[in-house]
Amino acid sequence: MIDATKIKPHMPIVCSENGKFAVVDHLEGSNVIKVTKDDAGRHHYIPLSWVTAVDTKVHVDRTGDQAMREWWSSPPEALKAEAAPGERSSLPGERAEGEGMLASAPAHDAPKKAATELEGEGSYSAGRRYDEGVQRSVAKGDAEKLGKEAAKALDGAEGKELKKAEQAAKQGHAH
Repeated sequence: MIDATKIKPHMPIVCSENGKFAVVDHLEGSNVIKVTKDDAGRHHYIPLSWVTAVDTKVHVDRTGDQAMREWWSSPPEALKAEAAPGERSSLPGERAEGEGMLASAPAHDAPKKAATELEGEGSYSAGRRYDEGVQRSVAKGDAEKLGKEAAKALDGAEGKELKKAEQAAKQGHAH
């Protein structure tokens, strides 16, 4: 759990690649960071659930590009709910209503969504997590090693089952 009291105004906010993409204006409510104005003069907001560490910088769990695509352009509804009891609160990691589709926090922090809040077919957050995993794997240079391990698995004890599953998938059936 992150100690939000360590987050101070004017601290740089850095992405998972350690590049600065924003600056803290202040904490707003108990779980949202208000970011200083961008070049267009607009504030943005990010959920505390993105924060992985706080030292002299606020570190978040996603790339700067991803964070800037997913941050809110207006205060999240959860803050409005603090001021007006009875309104629906946004879950941590979601965009406020009117900000496009719900963008989930990473799976390890993501709260369970109610049936009415499912992303539906073609989950964007799952796709994003998959793409990030592929990028991390490629950046590590593990592709050749992983390819050799896969070839070894096909030749090994589980090879028959893997080939059966592959054929079923090609035919559009579950194995």
